Amino acid sequence: MTGARIKHAISLWQPGSLNTTIMKTQKYKVEMSILKPLISIKSFMCLFLIAILSVSCEEKSQKCPDCQIIYSPDNMSYIFDFPDTVYKNKEYSGVIIYKNVLDTITKKLSNNLDSIRSRDIYYTLAKTQTLKHSDNTLTKMAVDTFAAIDYRTIPLFNLKFEKEGVNYIDGFITDIGYIKKDTDSVRMITNEFRVAHKVVVIDRDKQ
Repeated sequence: MTGARIKHAISLWQPGSLNTTIMKTQKYKVEMSILKPLISIKSFMCLFLIAILSVSCEEKSQKCPDCQIIYSPDNMSYIFDFPDTVYKNKEYSGVIIYKNVLDTITKKLSNNLDSIRSRDIYYTLAKTQTLKHSDNTLTKMAVDTFAAIDYRTIPLFNLKFEKEGVNYIDGFITDIGYIKKDTDSVRMITNEFRVAHKVVVIDRDKQ
């Protein structure tokens, strides 16, 4: 019985099968050692391209006053949701979605009289045909003010334009934070940001 088992084991073993297995394993290890640096380089290049695109998009947003989404370096950001093209003398509505660093202090507006911390947020605007007005001149040109309905949303309504061509909604978001120290003392923190949106006005009758 022992001899038969030995003969059977010898018949199953083929010369060179162990060497073949070792060679295949070594080849696999060599291929993996070559692929690992390639995978790392590919991953690095992907991350590098993403970083470049993110920076360029952010720089474009900061430099482009006509973009719908603008990120400011002053710890705020906003989306100006308003039509880019409108008809002359027709009323339009829109909204500014706004985010500011004062959100970390409170998200309650000042209509809550019992709140220790509260805020007033509003947008004062002028309708112009250039963005070159100084802040002082723009303030004097203001034609309307819209108050926020919550810490994120400033609605705009009943806006119309009388002049054809390129116009701008240009103005200031004012964000005032109140921190009540005691019954007779309140600390105020005021942030103000200039915010503009380009609008092309066309005459329906000339089409």
